[in-house]
Amino acid sequence: MGKPKGVKKLTLVKVYNDCVLREAFQFNNTLVKQLTGSEFSNQFDATKIDTSERLPKELQDQNVFIVHLGGGRHQFVKGIFLGYHVLEPVPENRIFSWSYRPGVLDGTDSSEAGVLSIAYNQQIIQDFLYDDRTRQVYINVPRRTRGKEDNSFSYKIGDQVIRVDGLQIEMDFIVERNGEIALAEAKCSSQGLPRDFAVVQVYLPYRRLLRLLARKGVMPRVRSMFLVQYKRPDAKNALRVYEYTFDDPQDMGSIRLLKNAEYVLEGKKS
Repeated sequence: MGKPKGVKKLTLVKVYNDCVLREAFQFNNTLVKQLTGSEFSNQFDATKIDTSERLPKELQDQNVFIVHLGGGRHQFVKGIFLGYHVLEPVPENRIFSWSYRPGVLDGTDSSEAGVLSIAYNQQIIQDFLYDDRTRQVYINVPRRTRGKEDNSFSYKIGDQVIRVDGLQIEMDFIVERNGEIALAEAKCSSQGLPRDFAVVQVYLPYRRLLRLLARKGVMPRVRSMFLVQYKRPDAKNALRVYEYTFDDPQDMGSIRLLKNAEYVLEGKKS
């Protein structure tokens, strides 16, 4: 049986209240397990909130959200508006009808991997990045990593300094062309377009890649994309793509939109 609806939110409220009593806002998976019993076999699942709409009202009222520190440690941080970025509207001239012939497996996987497969195989990523759907790019499908050297660093959220140490960082997808690298984080929404997304989803892979490249002695341009597949009000499936930069690479709150587009998927039968 699945967990009862609302258990995740109740868990976070319990943990936050415990932190308030202790006047210490870092906590770990052991505390989550102590406060929830066996509700979560993976305590990290209880602390992962991809959109601010899923934060408990109690946390929203206190203007706090959660960041991950590595080694099963987490922290409540002030400033939801810094931790979550509102998805910008797409200009009318950037909404495209995208005709393509679906592959046999298209639509069978509603995960992030399924979204990225469609985006790459149907040349959406190539068109968005280079205005040319036939442009050849190299792809890399990395694994989750928690290596010390590239996954340990400090960054800012407003006036707060966050230190991560051996943090597991997930990179969904990387493409490369002529030394330029683009990262992609993808989501598949079954309930319409989300209002916002957790900035760490694009920021942490960006920071990890900068460290890895610096260690290799190369500094190509790094582009950060956020993709979300959703069903439009007219019931058509669409893929939105956003490209962001960070004006200050050390500051997660310095995220800024460079461009976006929406691709309305028009699958054609063979």
